[in-house]
This record gives sequence, structure tokens and C-alpha cells, in this order.
Amino acid sequence: MISRQIDVLHDTVITVGSFHAGLASNIVPQRADLKATVRTYSDDQRRLVREKVERTIAGVCQAAGARYSVDYTYGLPATYNDPELTKQAAVVAARMVGRANVIQGEAGMIAEDFSYFGREAPAALLRLGTQPKGGTATLHSPYFMVDEDSIPVGIRVMSAILLDALARLKSAPAQI
Repeated sequence: MISRQIDVLHDTVITVGSFHAGLASNIVPQRADLKATVRTYSDDQRRLVREKVERTIAGVCQAAGARYSVDYTYGLPATYNDPELTKQAAVVAARMVGRANVIQGEAGMIAEDFSYFGREAPAALLRLGTQPKGGTATLHSPYFMVDEDSIPVGIRVMSAILLDALARLKSAPAQI
């Protein structure tokens, strides 16, 4: 679907992470349950993908003479980092922990409840390096272990970013 029906220049990921059907290798099961995740950067793309997913499921099932039901729930929206706020946060973070320790990466398909804040006001989601040296487990892995020494560093950096933003607000000209 991604390469045929969706413009590949619009970042979209569809992952079928769970597929359960039957218990025996020589029997066609009566039922199959699939669970998937869809990630996009825009609400318009989210709606478009939902329409195409539902249409594809309907077409495949109609062709096979199968019944189906779809429970399509929108999860969290994509997190959007305000470019100016992100730049200012990086400057403050560099001042706090050194420029070499501030890495500005590419956008990722991160869905966090934090994304709702960015819909109300400019926001920037920062990642704090919390993995111990030599660790390889990713953040949401059951094997992930946090380097607890990183927590006070994160508190200091975030506090400095907040104080910097408040100082800029105080010195900004009044809006009429």
C-alpha cells in the first residue's frame, strides 16, 4: 500500500505487529486477528491512510469471500517540535552540558502524549541520553536499564531551558 497508494514523499509507516490465526499448520483457521500501528506526520495523512487501510481490507475480504471487522482507533498524533523553540533549547542545553553532548537528530516517528501540548503552544520534545555506556536495549524494551546519574542532569537542563524561555518572555516587547 505504501509504495502503490500513498505518496512515498509523505512519511507513513504501517506495521502489522501481531498476527494470530489457528494452532495447526495443516488446517485453514476460521479466524485471524491482526493488530497494526500506523504512524504519519499529519492529521490529513492519518485520515487518508485509514481510508486506504479499510478499503484494502474490504477488497481482500470480498475477493476471498471472508467476513471482517475493523476496529481502527487513532492513537497519539505525531509529536511536532517547534523549530525556533528547539533551536533555543539546544543553545541552552549546550551551555549546560557542552556542545559535544547536544545532538540534534532527524525527525522520528515518535508518538507521545506530549504531542497534545504541541497542539496548544510551541513545544520541543528533548531526549535525554539515559542509556548506560555499552547498553543496547532501546527505550521501550523490557531490557532497558536507565543510567540514574542522567536524571539530575536532565532536571538541570530542563530547568535552565525553562528559565531561559521565561527570561525571553519578560524581555519581549508587549503584544497589542
